[in-house]
Amino acid sequence: LTAFVPALPKPSGPHTVGSEIFRWSDNQRPEALTTNPSDHRQVIAQAFYPTDTSTGKAVPYFEAQHHLPGSISGLPSFMFASFGRIATHATFGTAVSHAQRTWPVLLLSPGLSIPREQYTALSTDLASRGYVFITLSSPYESAVSVLAGGNVVGQTTHPDVMGPPPHPAIERLINIRVADASFVLDQLSRLTQRDPGSPLAGHLDLKHVGIIGHSIGGATAVQAIETDSRFK
Repeated sequence: LTAFVPALPKPSGPHTVGSEIFRWSDNQRPEALTTNPSDHRQVIAQAFYPTDTSTGKAVPYFEAQHHLPGSISGLPSFMFASFGRIATHATFGTAVSHAQRTWPVLLLSPGLSIPREQYTALSTDLASRGYVFITLSSPYESAVSVLAGGNVVGQTTHPDVMGPPPHPAIERLINIRVADASFVLDQLSRLTQRDPGSPLAGHLDLKHVGIIGHSIGGATAVQAIETDSRFK
């Protein structure tokens, strides 16, 4: 089992796929999931986008492959020892496809504790079909997140999901995720000014932005659409 290397399907769209990882700190929000009062909320977002080239540095499945926490979504991390050999069918830093000037944007909010990497096949496939597809990590709730500076953190919050609602701990996490999603959209809208060297700068159609999610991420998407009119 530790030698198992999953084979991800090749993207089915007409474009090859590029990727970029953003790590942004929201100085207006304290980190609610740590005990350090000086911590501010960090949001990690990985963009997959259409490109016209397949040359470049390959995107690894886990960016923290050699520094994984003890468990990933309930499975011991040694089960993922060979995942460094997974072909993700995406490359870092390539130019956005010239097929059109701007591209619609989709955000994905993952399931509880599930790392964004688990959605790689979906991410690359939708990017190949003409979307800038952005998967979010939720530090201290996701199974693995790489913070600014390279510090790797695992899941430290384990909300009770059993029994009938309400589930205050889950509602708290949804509220954090909704704020994360709106913050990411704020950052993307300023990308040309803040990070003009990004391959995505000037190529995002921010009049066509959607959000989807899995499990708690689905609940997040519903609430984000309700509270932020920029999400369609």
